[in-house]
Amino acid sequence: MLKQLLLRMLLEEAIIREEAAYMLYQDALHIVSEPDVITLLKMLMAAELRHKLQLEELQQQGMLTDQSADAGVLDEVIEIDSEYVSVPPQQILPGMSCRDILSVALSEEQQAAQHYAGLSKQTRFSSVRHLFRTLSHEEAQHVEWIRTQLAAYSSDSSG
Repeated sequence: MLKQLLLRMLLEEAIIREEAAYMLYQDALHIVSEPDVITLLKMLMAAELRHKLQLEELQQQGMLTDQSADAGVLDEVIEIDSEYVSVPPQQILPGMSCRDILSVALSEEQQAAQHYAGLSKQTRFSSVRHLFRTLSHEEAQHVEWIRTQLAAYSSDSSG
């Protein structure tokens, strides 16, 4: 029971993370004017919303009863949770340049990919492990999207 409660809390923290990323990109939309960056931010917002819904679905379905879980998961979840809390929240501030906004987005997506990859290696619950692997892969894909946009934006700005 305690293992399930801790994992539910971990899922809730992941949901909060996705909501924060969504709001970060929403804030950025009010600042940028470049059509390609606006499109990218909207794609990222849609992805973060989808991630949130996937996490909520897993949480609501109660798929945390995998018998392969062992007692060691308790210490791992607590260790991961304290590591997660130490990550400072990213902010989009008025007046930031497009390059700065993309850099913040890149950092956010890199942290998310790394976070989910670590969680997928730690949990013994197969349904949760599978979702965290999927999210890590998708966040890594977002990193590539942003790097591509940064490269395009940098080459446009220097020419």
